[in-house]
Amino acid sequence: MDIVEEEGNIDVIDSFSDSDEPPTKRRRTEGGANGYSEEDKIVGPILYDPAESLPEILSSVNTLLEVHVLAKYLTLKNPKVKSNAIWGSGQYTTDSDVVAMLQHSGQWPLHEKPPDLFGVRVFFRISDGLNEYKGRTMNGVSSQAWSWHAVSFSVERVLPMTSPTPATLRLQRKKELSNSGDFTHKAEAVLPTSQSPVEARKFSLVHMSLFPNTVLMYNLSNEPCFGYDQSLLCDRGSEPEKWTSYKLKQVVLYIESLTERYELARESRLPSREGSSKFDLYRWVKVKRPYHLDRLALEKTQVPLDVPSHGTLLHSHLDWNQIVWGPDSVTVDGTEYKASRIFWYPRSTLSRPQQQSS
Repeated sequence: MDIVEEEGNIDVIDSFSDSDEPPTKRRRTEGGANGYSEEDKIVGPILYDPAESLPEILSSVNTLLEVHVLAKYLTLKNPKVKSNAIWGSGQYTTDSDVVAMLQHSGQWPLHEKPPDLFGVRVFFRISDGLNEYKGRTMNGVSSQAWSWHAVSFSVERVLPMTSPTPATLRLQRKKELSNSGDFTHKAEAVLPTSQSPVEARKFSLVHMSLFPNTVLMYNLSNEPCFGYDQSLLCDRGSEPEKWTSYKLKQVVLYIESLTERYELARESRLPSREGSSKFDLYRWVKVKRPYHLDRLALEKTQVPLDVPSHGTLLHSHLDWNQIVWGPDSVTVDGTEYKASRIFWYPRSTLSRPQQQSS
């Protein structure tokens, strides 16, 4: 299942705070769309599919996962409910079915017919796994016993949806594209929205020399991006225009794992004893609160991002050979970072000094 950010109806927070520590307290606010505040960290939403299990988000313990379930699945006739595809009681294994958990926990009683709604938004509390999960019959569903599991989910809150949210519609469309294999739909949507047609052409798919079978995904700020592919970033041929290092003179590269975003940007050449450095140098920054840094937000800030306001500097003064593109990760100065998505963004035309490590 893919995770995207809700827009408009929910405050979605990065799975990591500025201090990289999970939250220890939470509070509810009156009048919030989901009953949670910015102190609560929410991953998602994802779209329920009875054929898929929920993701084991090991790094997001003590946070919340939001799942959208369409009304057609909210029935006692759901095969997963009838087969008791659920393990545990109160705290469930991540491969337990979402709808079965709703019925077993009593958070959303099911009937023979689907409810007269578009669906529901389910909020799961992510917690550490248990050494033993006990089976129990509740509300007509018999959960099964199981041994140790890495992560547990418990149903914390269910909200009805009378109409689809923007995120639900995008998730449905993405699912349709995935099932049809049509990943090239509206590929130009990955271009910066602030660019004029002339400027945008500079960063079009043709000028970026991307392969036709590139997979489009959604990034942490819920905007179209490319699936990470080693072949998109390795330098090809003898023409500098096709090198990623050359492109970084005009653009910044953002690389995402499941829950984190990193920025790879060219630094100004540093002076040396003999004068200017012969080669460009680069920096690697962990972006703070990436769920809020969509393209509209990037328009209003400096790119590359200011450190420490919008990012934490992890590596600086990097030579290009210190960056190694792997099949599913990027190794920077000996440290490996998982990679699943990428997108480019133009450097700001206004320049100001970037903070360097001492």
